[in-house]
Amino acid sequence: MGEPENQQAEEDRAEPPEHWFRFFGMVVIRKTDLLAGVAFVLAVTTTAYQLASVLSGPNPVLYHPETVYIFFDTSASQSTSARVAGQVALTNNADVGRSGIVKSVAVAMKVGTKTIQQPWLSFAKMYREGTVLHLEPKEFAHPLVIPGGSAESEMIAFASRVRDCVVRPAGQAAEPCEPYADYMSDDQFMSEIMTAEAIELTFTATLFDSSKKLESTCLVPITSRVKAVMAVNEWISVTCFTKPKSDSVWNWFKS
Repeated sequence: MGEPENQQAEEDRAEPPEHWFRFFGMVVIRKTDLLAGVAFVLAVTTTAYQLASVLSGPNPVLYHPETVYIFFDTSASQSTSARVAGQVALTNNADVGRSGIVKSVAVAMKVGTKTIQQPWLSFAKMYREGTVLHLEPKEFAHPLVIPGGSAESEMIAFASRVRDCVVRPAGQAAEPCEPYADYMSDDQFMSEIMTAEAIELTFTATLFDSSKKLESTCLVPITSRVKAVMAVNEWISVTCFTKPKSDSVWNWFKS
């Protein structure tokens, strides 16, 4: 008689209690272990979130200036070319402690048939006296640290640079390279805006230890005011609108 009773007892121990459910292979009794189960779920979720944060690293985002300054600048060699300046903002949506380091920022300016590249030159302060624009370097542009959960903003002055046209070794065909291709003279700029509809500005940032590039593009509609002010004052401050995702939106905006 004892053997059947022992067997029944073992079977009772093998069966889970009433009002139970399984979670990750474990039996949870609803009445007594529900709070413990909820706490366990929260712990697993928190750990997974923290692990995802560690693996994802910093998440910087670049925002183009809402107002840009386009002006003519005369160099020491007495050549005059178009330049760009504006308040560029960067944010980092990652958690605190996940800093991102911006290596450099540049802008590509497309006007009509001409596109030029201008890397950052300095962090500047800008003010106006009457119709004269003053742009003074505050310090040379340098890498920016964007801590997690924060933002940085700088007035950046961009300037064209002479391209590095490397001479190829004998026997290798040299690719065409124009050292001053990223310079646009005042005369050429005025000629281009007379027939173009907009100035397209694409701001790009590069990061340390990452192949990812941050990019933000905006458009400056070329109106009769832009043409007249540039011709008289040799500079202008204009709103740069975020580039629409479709041409139909841009056509609506122009109308």
